[in-house]
Amino acid sequence: MLDASGDDLHALTLITRLSLFAEMERLMISRRTKDALATKKLQGMTLGKPYGTQQNSIYDRDQARIVELLRLGVSARHISSHHLRYGSTSSLNSYIRTRKLRKKSQI
Repeated sequence: MLDASGDDLHALTLITRLSLFAEMERLMISRRTKDALATKKLQGMTLGKPYGTQQNSIYDRDQARIVELLRLGVSARHISSHHLRYGSTSSLNSYIRTRKLRKKSQI
């Protein structure tokens, strides 16, 4: 903890000023970003990624294996914990749902 000596007060003042400037800069960046997005929206540009776009997933490389295991009746929890050994059950369930892998496994 800083005591009341002159050097410590100067250091504390400097730290406080730098913190204030950093916070002001963050606020200005945020304001500029929001203003730019509002301008683009007024110009009629669609913001964000297109609806229905799927991003890459950590499970993509094992998709065929996941479909085969689902075809054999293995649960997503078991696939996640025993076969893949990475990710979580909830993320794997989300991957299976968004990629419609249960339907692929029934074909």
